[in-house]
Amino acid sequence: MLRLGVTDYPPYARWQKALSWLPVALLLAGVTNHLWQVHKHQLSPWLGAGFGMFATTDVDSARQVYLTVLLADGKERELALAEEYRDTLKRARALPSDAWLQRLAAAAFEALEASPEIAWPALPVALRIDIWRLSYQAETLEPNAGLLVSRTYPLPADDR
Repeated sequence: MLRLGVTDYPPYARWQKALSWLPVALLLAGVTNHLWQVHKHQLSPWLGAGFGMFATTDVDSARQVYLTVLLADGKERELALAEEYRDTLKRARALPSDAWLQRLAAAAFEALEASPEIAWPALPVALRIDIWRLSYQAETLEPNAGLLVSRTYPLPADDR
């Protein structure tokens, strides 16, 4: 009878041993990606697999998005988007990466173009997107709003 030594595994056994680590590797890759998204792109910890969601109050609904049209005379007017743009607004609020903020700006430009009846006191020149995050002080539990992201996009010339 042929006796296999400890190191003499059949070929399929070596593959089984290597593949047994695959779930662990995938889980670590998912956790690493989530942590990178939270720190690099301000992803709400409650989204994207939810790692650490119970350790923070930074849920996306605790974030506020303000769209402000900057006018040529230095004044500002707040802009509210219609219901058809709510999905883009919600996604940019949860993950305010450059890509989602640009999509939100494009949606705002589209909304402005679709509303030529708006009477501006001066020529609109830019759009500012501010996303604020609500947090709480550890000792007193007082709410504290902090600016998470602020970007300004010039209005396209053909929108005016």
